[in-house]
Amino acid sequence: MRDEANIVELYAGADVSGRIGILIRFYPNFMRLVEGYEQSLSFIIKEEKARKHRQAKGDLGIRV
Repeated sequence: MRDEANIVELYAGADVSGRIGILIRFYPNFMRLVEGYEQSLSFIIKEEKARKHRQAKGDLGIRV
């Protein structure tokens, strides 16, 4: 528990680049999580654009 308190204190006292360094050092899968969220968000945006395009063409939204 003591180490976690030190990480929080380090993070609170760090500048932006220091905070990024702390996240990468103590959470090695952090970048993969961010990349996954980026890909998911990109997919959602593309699908929403396609749905709006279909609606603009008069599609009723029922796909068979």
